[in-house]
Amino acid sequence: MRTDILIAVFGVSFASFAAGSYILSSLKRDRADTLTSQILAGLPAWDCGLCGLQDCKSFARALASGDGDHRCVPGGPAVERRIARALGRPPYRKKNSKAVAVVACAGDDRSVKPVFEYAGYRDCAAAAGLYGGPRACGTGCLGYGTCVPACPRDAIAVKNGLAVIRPDLCDGCGACVSACPTGVIRMLPRRDAWFVACSSTAPGKVKESSCTASCTACGICQRRSAGGEFSLKNNLAAASATLAGDWAAIAADCPTGVIRTIGSEKKTAGSFESKDGGL
Repeated sequence: MRTDILIAVFGVSFASFAAGSYILSSLKRDRADTLTSQILAGLPAWDCGLCGLQDCKSFARALASGDGDHRCVPGGPAVERRIARALGRPPYRKKNSKAVAVVACAGDDRSVKPVFEYAGYRDCAAAAGLYGGPRACGTGCLGYGTCVPACPRDAIAVKNGLAVIRPDLCDGCGACVSACPTGVIRMLPRRDAWFVACSSTAPGKVKESSCTASCTACGICQRRSAGGEFSLKNNLAAASATLAGDWAAIAADCPTGVIRTIGSEKKTAGSFESKDGGL
């Protein structure tokens, strides 16, 4: 009789423990799902992979589970503040970041053909809202310097209608990426990385007629890429993440000179023509 009572008590206790564990697990999972949704709502949804994960959803899940740091370089400080609020932590701060911003465009005032005279407010977002801007290429740098005041390190200026970023001052915060309405400013994960200073996916002949400093998808870089350094996709050359390869020789063969590395963009102190970006 006593044994039956003990078995019954044990059974009830085990059932209560199992039910409690299930309820706690469900609550924890619900909280994690809710936190993931809150974090995901604050991300730019570009799925760029610069955080080291496959997409923004994976990044949000990792943050909600307590893995990794809350760093979204392309989103910049605004996104980092939203993530920090969702996590209940101070905004992420990191010194000596390896990431650096570049302008994926080489079309300055001398290279890009104008399509109309713009007399509006000298701001990139305002200009982009008027038929995509006054330049023949609507995916390039508009040259009105909206990114200039957005940079907390004073690393950006406009020269000949083209934004230029000093890599020695850039700390990789990504604020300029958020400020650019055409998406022409990109983050490179390494300061020794090569990139293509063109963002247009228009056919080569169209780009050739509108901008003399564009990637015309001629394919020379791809044919020279024995190590897979460059490939062509959507009428645009793209650099791979590989470190090996004869990058400099391939860049030298580019007929429009749009294959560049961070070092080739570096300017000497005081070389910028317009500190205020023309605003």
